[in-house]
Amino acid sequence: MNDSDLLDELRARMEITDVLHLYCRAIDRVELDLLADVYHPGAIDEHGVYNGDAEGFVESLKAALAGPTSRFRMMQHSISNIMIERTGDSAKVQSHFRAYHRREDKSGKWDEALGGRYLDKFERRDGAWKIAHRVCVYDWSRIEPATEQRWWELFGMDDQFHLGQRDRTDPLYGFLEG
Repeated sequence: MNDSDLLDELRARMEITDVLHLYCRAIDRVELDLLADVYHPGAIDEHGVYNGDAEGFVESLKAALAGPTSRFRMMQHSISNIMIERTGDSAKVQSHFRAYHRREDKSGKWDEALGGRYLDKFERRDGAWKIAHRVCVYDWSRIEPATEQRWWELFGMDDQFHLGQRDRTDPLYGFLEG
């Protein structure tokens, strides 16, 4: 592999990894415009709770995550073990995910932990790597009643901690703008 090919390979891997991480940020902070941007037009997402075009997946999340009837109070997604098999302008990518949700409904408050893998077909179109097809494979899950005690409350200094939010009041945005 010559230097030019190596640089192209490294750039592709970095751009694909950035898209995977951007997905996590977008869903956790409920940035649905940003979430839509990780998919190519016409992309498919097979998430289990939704199976169809990615535009419909993002649209379905408006009520589920951001609307007044949303049951989710917190989400945190992370990605690891990213394996990329690239051929030209397409790549098959397996990545492990771990997701934590705080859900509230009429039966109570629940902490949900999920683990699985994203099987993504990425394509580079017009110079941009994005998801063309995603299959979400669930490997394990756990749901348990949520406790009212929060870790930072143990210190009796709630106002000293920077707490995450699911909108643009999250500390991330002040950090990025500053």
